[in-house]
Amino acid sequence: MIVQEVSSDFAKTFLDTYHPLGAGGAMRGALVNLAGYSDDLAWPVFVGTFVSPRSRWKHYPVSLELARLAWSPLAKRSASTFLRKCLRMLRQQGRFTGLVVTYALPGTSGIVYERAGFWQDGFSGGASWSVRGPGERATPNTIGNKVRLKRFFATLGRTQ
Repeated sequence: MIVQEVSSDFAKTFLDTYHPLGAGGAMRGALVNLAGYSDDLAWPVFVGTFVSPRSRWKHYPVSLELARLAWSPLAKRSASTFLRKCLRMLRQQGRFTGLVVTYALPGTSGIVYERAGFWQDGFSGGASWSVRGPGERATPNTIGNKVRLKRFFATLGRTQ
């Protein structure tokens, strides 16, 4: 499998097609969109969107958040293989250090992340994501609204 960076437009189209939530707001703050190509196909079968972390990380040196991961039915390899290759590529580039954070969708175990080298460390706060500060517009509820999602981390490089 070959992993390459792709444009945000391509990643959005792929996510809208294959991810259960679509691209939604996941493209805001996108720093890296990676696509995985099968050895025998000319088009990608995996896409991962890495963004600036969505929350403040006081206790962890988080530099990226995996906001979306999607794959097409033509994928012959596992999503964990794709994620391992993404992490290896990000480490080799050296653009980011610290940790990558991601969350498992409700009803899933997160085994894809564990097999890719992520480890579970707690849960999201479960607070409403649609509540903003005083005077700001409310946003629609999301999948993590009042649900504690499993949180996973992976190391990119030096964390100090």
